[in-house]
Amino acid sequence: MKRLFILTLLPAAFFGQIRMPGTTPNVPATHAPVNFNADRLSHNGAVTQGQGHVRVTIDGLVFQANQANYRSDTGELDLTGNVEVTLPGRAEKSTFRFTIPTPDGDQPAALITDRSVRLTAVHMHMRSGQLQASQNIAVRAPEAQVYGDEMSMALRTADATLTGHVVSNGAIEKVNPQRKLELRPQGIK
Repeated sequence: MKRLFILTLLPAAFFGQIRMPGTTPNVPATHAPVNFNADRLSHNGAVTQGQGHVRVTIDGLVFQANQANYRSDTGELDLTGNVEVTLPGRAEKSTFRFTIPTPDGDQPAALITDRSVRLTAVHMHMRSGQLQASQNIAVRAPEAQVYGDEMSMALRTADATLTGHVVSNGAIEKVNPQRKLELRPQGIK
């Protein structure tokens, strides 16, 4: 029994982690280095597929999910099932825009923070600096939480829009739709 256990772990130890630095011939130099870990990994050409306790590190972000596919030819990452990522705090602030239904109509609002933000969703897709999330999205910052159906985010600027049924609590800023959104340390002006 002990030998079987060791033999079972040996392939997992050998295949359970893949490092794909940008200098690898199969990965164009324009893509960030990727560290891909999972209980089960398979490869089919440029596609690496992981299942079970998936952990992918790319562009300084650590994603966790039940399943993931990474395309080394395009740099696309697709994650499904209990997906989670923490965005680091930024001096330039992260902005999550959405609308709040009111008796007078929808009111534009935003969660703006310079602290780290934890995102969870059923599905996330990252490509070319864009992060898309869908189904049961939760944006959790120390100041507030926002929940929605869909999210699109430019990772370089940390500017996101949540759509669908959006619910929020905590320190949310209401945005005057007639004025330009200016980010200042106090929030929205």
